Amino acid sequence: MQGNKMQSLTPANTLSTIGQLANTHAAANTFADFASRKANNTNSAHMDALNTFSAYLAMFGVTCSGDDLSVAAECWHGVTHGLITGFMGYMLKEGYAITTINNRLSAIKTYAKLAMSAGIVSADEYIKISAIRGYSVKEARRIDSTRENTRKGAKKESANVLTNEQLKQLRTQPATPQGHRDAVMIRLMSDLGLRVGEVVSLTIEAVNLTANTITFYREKVSKQQTHRLTNGLLVAMREYIAALNATGITSGALIRATVKSGRLTEGAMSRQTINQRVQTLGAAIGIDTLSPHDLRHTWATLATERGTPITALRDAGGWSSLAMPSRYIAAGEIANVGVVDE
Repeated sequence: MQGNKMQSLTPANTLSTIGQLANTHAAANTFADFASRKANNTNSAHMDALNTFSAYLAMFGVTCSGDDLSVAAECWHGVTHGLITGFMGYMLKEGYAITTINNRLSAIKTYAKLAMSAGIVSADEYIKISAIRGYSVKEARRIDSTRENTRKGAKKESANVLTNEQLKQLRTQPATPQGHRDAVMIRLMSDLGLRVGEVVSLTIEAVNLTANTITFYREKVSKQQTHRLTNGLLVAMREYIAALNATGITSGALIRATVKSGRLTEGAMSRQTINQRVQTLGAAIGIDTLSPHDLRHTWATLATERGTPITALRDAGGWSSLAMPSRYIAAGEIANVGVVDE
């Protein structure tokens, strides 16, 4: 056994040293690993919160940007519960919506927890940070009654729920390649309740005109679904696919961008351009600030009014619980419809 003598461990390769090196590596990658596990929408919302927090920190001479805060644990050195409480006051003063304040507080607390895991924020300090509460609905009403500006943030105060007549106008588009695309785009959200991100990711291959179906992936809930096309969407889809084929486009992204002449191009429409186009189409029929979310909200509301069970709405809308579809259903004028009288 002389030739196979076990070498004695040195300080450089002891388990303790290796463990410390592993901890250092894990701490350096804590934020990147967290972001890699989240959906794009979640990361985008977190970045909005971090950018706002960065603007607040700049008031104290701290120069960490939102990007820095999202990847560099050391940027969180010195962050305390008092600083985060002050951040909430800052957002109130700036006129951010209460929902936005609560969402951004939640994001900052999440990153503070990551910073604790990386050894930057102490466990004792994080306990205090985690105890910071957002505003309740009752508190929000009282606070908003004393503020002049209460809607700074990405979302509108309430969604536009379109009438059947408004939907008819919006779905009626010119018989041009661009018009056919717009009709399909509007119907995907108002007929099937697709989110704008789901519309962006659709492909031509996902459409089966023989089976009258479309298959797509719901990233927000990690679920693939196949939906049957409504009669109106089927007609619009056939016209649009024909327009795409006539341009030589037979595969790839379904919703294509256009040039000023209205000609379809190889480029796909982005989330931003779809938002802008929906707003433009809404303005043309007298609806201000129309958004893709309004179309999904309208789909859920009208489906419920027609008697769709909330469980069926949950499944069709790609939600994981009954709580979310309930938020999309507009309150009826008569609250006790459906209650059996004696």
